[in-house]
Amino acid sequence: MVSSLSSTDDELLAQAVELREEARTLLHEEGLLSIIQQVGPVCVIGSYALNLMTWRDLDISVQLPDENDIPRFFGIGQRIVEKFQVARMTFNNPVLIPNFPYGRGLYLGPHMLYRGQNWKVDLWGYGKDDYQMNLHKFGRLSDELRDADRLSILRIKNEVCKRPEYIHEVTSMDIYEAVAKHNINTIEEFDEWIKHRSE
Repeated sequence: MVSSLSSTDDELLAQAVELREEARTLLHEEGLLSIIQQVGPVCVIGSYALNLMTWRDLDISVQLPDENDIPRFFGIGQRIVEKFQVARMTFNNPVLIPNFPYGRGLYLGPHMLYRGQNWKVDLWGYGKDDYQMNLHKFGRLSDELRDADRLSILRIKNEVCKRPEYIHEVTSMDIYEAVAKHNINTIEEFDEWIKHRSE
């Protein structure tokens, strides 16, 4: 149901429900979560946990026995490839990337075909302390968004996530901040806010 045109509020709400249910099935019934849990404690965060989905994207954190255990982390990727249709997979080790913008932790990004649809998975592997720190950080975000206008977030995110600059220059975190802290309600207001934010 993901629309390429501007959607009504009812369509956005229905889309969020549909995407979350599809994600739940992929995680629990198809076994994606159980594959990752073989390594350590797992938490699904991001738009799935916040119930703010506008596209097929999952953010998952796993606690590794050793934060530098790349072979064990790669083992998760291997099992995902064996179980699902994976078109490509990205790996990042921020320790070796100067000024990496997304924090500390090993990263795997499988792009999967599931039920005829493309899914992007952002899987982060952390040591115990960094895992707990990131869960705490996500908990703070969840608290900050508790009273935010959910429909405003869905409206803006549904438009921004189709743009080429999404993720690279503008992220969901920007949208959450704009709505929760600056009372931004429309895509026009968001674009203006982004334009002048750094001034």
